[in-house]
Amino acid sequence: MVMAPSRHYAGIPELLQMAEHLDIPFPKTIQILAFEVEDPYQIREGLTDSAAQALPILASRARQVVEGWLSDSTPTPS
Repeated sequence: MVMAPSRHYAGIPELLQMAEHLDIPFPKTIQILAFEVEDPYQIREGLTDSAAQALPILASRARQVVEGWLSDSTPTPS
């Protein structure tokens, strides 16, 4: 089993490997949705204006992805 760089970190490769090792079913397709921050070195409370503007777009895209998964798994009437 591959070890994570730190016991406080587990990325996607580590999660996939652990799921396989524990025989836990895991999705074959993974979609990652993200947006880039303006300044990764600035620590602040709350969102920047640009992040606040991007968040609804990201949330809408996430909803589309989940709805797509649900429609793919919904049995078609015969």
